[in-house]
Amino acid sequence: MRPESLSFDGPATLSAISNLQVETLFLAASGIGERGAFCGNGFDAITKRALIEVAEHVVLLTDSSTFYASAMVKICGWDAIDRVVIDDGITDEHRTMLQQQDIDVVTVTAAPRELTSGAAP
Repeated sequence: MRPESLSFDGPATLSAISNLQVETLFLAASGIGERGAFCGNGFDAITKRALIEVAEHVVLLTDSSTFYASAMVKICGWDAIDRVVIDDGITDEHRTMLQQQDIDVVTVTAAPRELTSGAAP
């Protein structure tokens, strides 16, 4: 187990994943751009790629700030992603880029900060 991410990786993990059949994979990324989805390290990228391989549908859950975040390792290109669920801060330019990749874009309204910080309404 990787202590910084509390996740499993390595050959045993990849072997276990290869025996799975996943209907819908909900994927996270540290950064996204014209080339696809990226994360911060190779261990996570390899594990996420293996999960994508066994999934029938891949849904990227992200927020609009990931278009401006830099991440080092490519997880996958847009051809591997079926749908993106993103906050309403997405620009028209970024929405168009995703739609040109034949990605279903679902926009959600971000919760007010006071609700996400645990403060009482």
